[in-house]
Amino acid sequence: RTMQSTYQTILLELLLSTDKAEVTLGNSLLHLKVIETRRIPTLATDGEVLLINVKFFDQLPSYMRKAILLHEVMHVVLGHPDQFNDSGLIDQKVANLAMDDEVNSLIGFDRLPSDCCDPLKYGMERGLSWLDYYPERYKQVHDKSEDDELSEPDEDESDSESIDSPSDSPESNSGETESEPSDESSSTDGQGGDGEGEDGSGEGPLPSGVSSKGS
Repeated sequence: RTMQSTYQTILLELLLSTDKAEVTLGNSLLHLKVIETRRIPTLATDGEVLLINVKFFDQLPSYMRKAILLHEVMHVVLGHPDQFNDSGLIDQKVANLAMDDEVNSLIGFDRLPSDCCDPLKYGMERGLSWLDYYPERYKQVHDKSEDDELSEPDEDESDSESIDSPSDSPESNSGETESEPSDESSSTDGQGGDGEGEDGSGEGPLPSGVSSKGS
C-alpha cells in the first residue's frame, strides 16, 4: 500500500545521495518497519518499528525531515530502548525526554525544530548521557504535575449534596461510556505497506514498547 507521507521520497533521496552519511542513514532506516499514525504527535521508535505522524513529518522542510529520521535512528544506535529496560527506571516519559536531550545534542540544533528538547533550556549542558539528564527531567515533570494538581479548583459543596438526587443515581447513568476517537494508520516494511491507511479500511494495534519520540 502506498504511504501517505513523503517518507519514501526522503528515503530514496538518502539512499541515492553522494553523501556517505546520508546513505548510511538510509540503509539504517531499511531495518525499521514504518507505520504512519496519528496516535503520536511526532515520530517514535522501539528499535524495530518507526512510527510517523504524517501531518507533523510532511510540514517540515526536507533537511529537517532527514534530521528527524536521524534522531530516531540514533535512539536505536545508542541502544536507548534496551538501556531503559535494563536501567530499573520506571518513568518512561521522563526517560524519553532525557534521551531526546542526548540525541539532539549529537545531531545539532540548527537542523531540528526550534521547540525540540534542548538541555540548555533547563540549565543543563549539552553532550551528556540521558542518565545524566534524567534526574533533572524527573524533577521538572513531577514538579509540574504537583503544580497542576494544586491549581485544580476544589469541588463545590453542592456537588457532594447532589449525590442523593435522582439524576445522579446509578440507574440514571447506566450504560453511559466515553467513546475513544477513531484513528487510522498505515505501514510499510520498505517494500510496500501491508497495513491499513486512511481510506477507512481499518487499523491494527500499535507496537508495544515504543519508547522515544523525535522532538
